[in-house]
Amino acid sequence: MESLSKIIEILRNQKEVSGEEMASELGISRTSVWKNINRLKGKGFNIISSRRGYRMIEEADLLLPYRLRGLINTKIIGRHIEYFAHCDSSNNIAKKLAREGLKEGTLIICEEQEAGRGRLERKWISPRGGLWFSVILKPSMTPVEAPGLGFLTSLSVVKTLRRRYGLEASLKWPNDVLINGKKVCGVLVEVEAEMDILHFAVVGVGLDANLSIKDFPEEVQDIATTLKEELGREVDRAKLLADILSEMERNYNSFTLYGLESIFQEYIDLCSTIQKEVRVVQHGREIKGKAVEIDKEGALIVLTSEGRVRITYGDCFHLTNT
Repeated sequence: MESLSKIIEILRNQKEVSGEEMASELGISRTSVWKNINRLKGKGFNIISSRRGYRMIEEADLLLPYRLRGLINTKIIGRHIEYFAHCDSSNNIAKKLAREGLKEGTLIICEEQEAGRGRLERKWISPRGGLWFSVILKPSMTPVEAPGLGFLTSLSVVKTLRRRYGLEASLKWPNDVLINGKKVCGVLVEVEAEMDILHFAVVGVGLDANLSIKDFPEEVQDIATTLKEELGREVDRAKLLADILSEMERNYNSFTLYGLESIFQEYIDLCSTIQKEVRVVQHGREIKGKAVEIDKEGALIVLTSEGRVRITYGDCFHLTNT
């Protein structure tokens, strides 16, 4: 991937360049240059070859590190980037890299996921055009505090969508992002810990950006949406990602210093679950009632026919718009 990024930079800065010149500058063979040029063409880059050399007509909408580095304005999150055209799951890669000792804030980007998943191991459709990424975090906190990372991340997405596009995005407890009542983004937090020691957390984000509803299975087309559908146009995924990471770092800094309370009121203000009739599923158990509160630990309080129930995890479904 390093050679690919360098070739792109060379082609961006010169109108036309020969394979021999690139090979010399990169310290690789002309055959390697040719192979990398073909890989870039396969990724969507419009590169014309002639006897004089190579010329790039336009750049594909890929989240390549060289482009992101010029946009990301953070101190920790996203300063180191691992990019994959295809992967099983960005969270799987992030956990592997975290175990190998990669530093906090490492950003893992996948253009397409073959085994993307949401909460409770649900499959997440992840074709090219979406925003699929994970971040390695190593906060000084106990495992029981880690779910707060999901709250701050989903809040970061909502605030970014509202500010950048003027969309009426909202939160659905615990970590989903909705637009007009339909899901556009999910957040999955996974940790590696023992007893009261949190070794690392991986926060995965799946945002349906430049996708069409027809890209989804029929059974979810009525409950899902995309930024492209809502705006009537495609978005610049790189700039959107940079904005989300900046907002995420601000919220993460507050959270690690002051706990969930630092983002609690903003989360409540943007959460559409409160006062809704809901159904919460917990590994076969089902709880129905009215969501009346989210407590200071992030638990959902549901008023059922048998009284108030405190729910710390589960898949939440909105049943009414009251």
